[in-house]
Amino acid sequence: MRGISIAPRRVGAPFALALPALDGAGLALALVCVGLVSVGLLHFTDPDYWWHLRTGRRIVETGAVPQADPFSFTAAGSDWLAHEWLADVVIYGLQAAGGYALLTVVFVSMALACLLLAHRMARGLGLAPWPAAGLLFWAGLMTVLFWTVRPVVFSWLLFAVFLYLLLEHRRGPASPAGRRNRLWLLPPLMLLWANLHAGYVIGLALIALYIVASLAERRLWAEARDLRSPALVLVACVLVTVVNPNTYELLFYPLTYVQPGNASLDFINEWQSPDFHSFVFKPLALSIAALAALGAWNRRRDLFLPLLALGFTYLALDSVRHVPLFGLVFLVVMGGLLPERFAWARADGRRPGAPARPLVNWALVLAVVALVGYGLAQAAALQLGAEARRAGAFDYPKAGVEFIRAEYPDARIFNSYRWGGYLINELFPDQKVFIDGRADMYGDAFMTRYVEVLRMKPGWQATLAEYDVDLVIVEVDAPLTERLDAMPEAWRRVFTGPVEVVFVRRDLAQP
Repeated sequence: MRGISIAPRRVGAPFALALPALDGAGLALALVCVGLVSVGLLHFTDPDYWWHLRTGRRIVETGAVPQADPFSFTAAGSDWLAHEWLADVVIYGLQAAGGYALLTVVFVSMALACLLLAHRMARGLGLAPWPAAGLLFWAGLMTVLFWTVRPVVFSWLLFAVFLYLLLEHRRGPASPAGRRNRLWLLPPLMLLWANLHAGYVIGLALIALYIVASLAERRLWAEARDLRSPALVLVACVLVTVVNPNTYELLFYPLTYVQPGNASLDFINEWQSPDFHSFVFKPLALSIAALAALGAWNRRRDLFLPLLALGFTYLALDSVRHVPLFGLVFLVVMGGLLPERFAWARADGRRPGAPARPLVNWALVLAVVALVGYGLAQAAALQLGAEARRAGAFDYPKAGVEFIRAEYPDARIFNSYRWGGYLINELFPDQKVFIDGRADMYGDAFMTRYVEVLRMKPGWQATLAEYDVDLVIVEVDAPLTERLDAMPEAWRRVFTGPVEVVFVRRDLAQP
């Protein structure tokens, strides 16, 4: 059959099952993956998970994607571009099918798949197995802290797939061992991406960057680069992005993040620049320094990888949210740089011999998995239950919500921003929230007023009065807690939980 290569089979060879070869580098890679998965299974529950879950449930129950805000009383009826609607449905579907345990396993697996795909790209650029395993470990350090159940994980995975297909296309002129042109896969993937997460714009930018690099290489060095295929694919990808419940509006949505006064950019921590005084971002700082030391510009006539390095270094410096994408790019770019600079990093191209102790290596992997599994089973932070964990790095006011539901079911609530999604999942539709994680929908002006209340800036009491707030639920150690305690003529503390306090207006408080 033309186009399919089938290895010859020895006549008379007995059928046998054999373990896949596992040499030293493969053993190291397997152990790194086990370690990363272990960390991923112990992660906190992301604050936005709760409203994504409730949104997915609402879409399934109503059969329609919301176009206006249904969850708050402060922005009720305001336009809401639910660009993550399909991801929300997936989250709700997985939760319904297998509980939060299934969600955790799926999202951790997707995050790990991104790194393994980047590792495969690095190996394809000539990197030897041992340094490739080391780079995957380093990239894992940069990304694993972000491995939570969030729609953005879909963007990481699709970004990795896009990059893989583009690099595959650059391998050289079409030949049995040369380039495979599978760029036609990108438009259907873009159709999926545009309905999963607004990060699809990164995919469009990636294709555009590929075209710019190819065009420059043709002009500078007369390289035979195919421009027609990626240009047609880019047009097709732009066209399919409008096939979503928000049609053409989705195309303009990412532009709101480059306009002054965007609420997410101004107030949300993950949209701020990394704090390099924090140990968490030391691997990122060292990675950027390594790229600068080696020089992102390789000796080959290839501008795509250097432009990738520059572009995603800028994005990572601009916003914590882009650090996972930088981690993937770093692994791939260093996979091309190290073999050019150092002989020890080059794959010699020869077929590796059989591992000296394959059974010992596999036994070691299985032993480590068993030990890690036993340790995880004893960990209180393990996210393999039917419900998401409500304690940990982000504590949620479970007791306070139960109190509100029982004692003040009609109260208009002022709540902490990070608890808004949890309150939506627990109290909607009976009660609505003051604010939640959809900062882009609430807008800069409202977010400013919310922060003024938290910080008790002049006019904060007028804001509560304007929205007829009856009840306040905030953190025990919040500055607002101390202030409300000092105002017994206006507010009364009626409940104190492990992490939360509840105040009500004095005229509503029970004796």
